[in-house]
Formats: sequence, C-alpha cells, structure tokens
Amino acid sequence: MSLPKQTKRSDLINRFKELGWDGPHKGRGGKHNEFMAKGAHKVKIPNKHRQDIGRDLLGMILEEASITKERWLGKESNDGSHNERG
Repeated sequence: MSLPKQTKRSDLINRFKELGWDGPHKGRGGKHNEFMAKGAHKVKIPNKHRQDIGRDLLGMILEEASITKERWLGKESNDGSHNERG
C-alpha cells in the first residue's frame, strides 16, 4: 500500500483533524511553520504558499506523527491493536 503521489495541504490538515489532531496552529510569534497538535505531540506542516506535498515529505510527516500509512489511508482495523499516537 502506498501513499498518494501528491497531497494538497488542505487534505493533509483535514485528515489530521479526522484522526483527532488540532490545528493548524501558528508557531511562536507567527514566524515559524504552522503545526498540528494532539496532546503534547506537535508536527510541523508545510507552508501554505508552496506546492502540493509529495509522497516522501508526507511519509516523513506521518513518521513524525507516529501515524502508519494504513491508518492514514483508512485501511487499518479499529480493533485497538496498534500503539500509535495518531
């Protein structure tokens, strides 16, 4: 199972929200990247003025967020057998 070749920033944010994350929040003083948050866990998201998010960058964002590809794509069972924060 592979991630999409390109993902829109709005789709990234919406999927994070579906998985229980809050945001996007602005960084300190509005000078830093925006981020999504779930509890104390924060994950930076790409600038909204740039192009779509490529597969490799999406993979790095999901790894930082401890979200599996299966969960991101909605293919993981909800039997509680995973130990991720996402």
